[in-house]
Amino acid sequence: MASKADLMLTADPGSSASKFIYNVQKKETPIALAMSPEVAVGVSVSSIKALQKLSMGSTSPINDAWLQIPPDSKKATVVGYLAQAEYQGNARLDLLKYEVIVPKFLAAIGAIAQQHDLGNKFSVAIACLLPFGEYPNKDELKTQLSKSLADFAFQGSRLSVELADFVCYPEGGGLAIYQRQQLGDEAFNKATIPVVMLGHRNSSLLLFEKGKLSLQQSTTTENGFINLVKQFCTLTSGQSPSNRLVEAIYQAGESPQIDDIKHLIRSQDEDNIQQEAELLKSVIKTAREDYWRSIKNWLDEVMPSRYSEVFLVGGVAQYLRQELTDYFGEKARYSDRIMAQIQEVFPQLEQSLTSRFLDVFALYCDVDEFEPPKPKGEREQQARQEKIRQEFAIR
Repeated sequence: MASKADLMLTADPGSSASKFIYNVQKKETPIALAMSPEVAVGVSVSSIKALQKLSMGSTSPINDAWLQIPPDSKKATVVGYLAQAEYQGNARLDLLKYEVIVPKFLAAIGAIAQQHDLGNKFSVAIACLLPFGEYPNKDELKTQLSKSLADFAFQGSRLSVELADFVCYPEGGGLAIYQRQQLGDEAFNKATIPVVMLGHRNSSLLLFEKGKLSLQQSTTTENGFINLVKQFCTLTSGQSPSNRLVEAIYQAGESPQIDDIKHLIRSQDEDNIQQEAELLKSVIKTAREDYWRSIKNWLDEVMPSRYSEVFLVGGVAQYLRQELTDYFGEKARYSDRIMAQIQEVFPQLEQSLTSRFLDVFALYCDVDEFEPPKPKGEREQQARQEKIRQEFAIR
């Protein structure tokens, strides 16, 4: 998909965070961008402008993203941090992911255009990932994107963006492409390769047989990490499934400590704080065990009988890494090499986000023909081997 577009954008617009990797005008180094998933629809433009007058200083355009579609609309769609902080926005899990992707794309593109002085008219090539169950909607998504990009406003400034190219893959597809490149076509075409994608909203299995995606054996379920979070909220008092809570539970892992959850404690009485902390720790463990049980039952049902390795993708795969390793044994693959490459290419990216960028980074490397550097450990090993070869050559 190597394109001559002004902006190359690869996206995984997830329900816990929207992940983008982009390249402006074919510069050598791509840029990673993570955006909060919240969306608030129908916000008065006059309300936004009044809020801006009260604000002190300036902020990054990605944290102040609001759109008008069409550009003269009196109502705006607010995306990301601004939606979450000021307009009670949410991730809109009630809608199909592809239905909320368009404003997320427009917000990211508008922010990038402002950050890199692309002007009001430019072209964009987009590669994106959709849940397997929504993958058939890719043509509708392309139509909506093309129409909306042609005439919209970002922060009140009118933009006209040409959709120069568009490709879409099911979630897990980026990693499958990467694995094909690693194995080579001949080996990939002979193998049975399952890719298990465990995300915030969905869990999916992509099964590749003889080089092709098996539509009959690939499947998806609405059993994502959000179900664990909802159970936690049901078993506790005063908690709601916010992005803040999602991050707290995720970071707490399998052995939550007081420091992981202290900002979730609502009690003010010193005598009750410790009691509530112990309750929260216990509920996280219970919810995790129940969630893993549901994932295990699903895997028992959908995994093929024969395969040599399974690729486990998504932030939840890292969260449940120990359970998945116990389940799959030596067949489990977590793409640690790609994660090391992501950390090399994007050193400013929060480490907790690395595993969530796996799929979209692998896709970016393919569509923009980007050759990532070898991880530091591999380079050091090669240097040692080269030194040994030179020493023997001298002798």
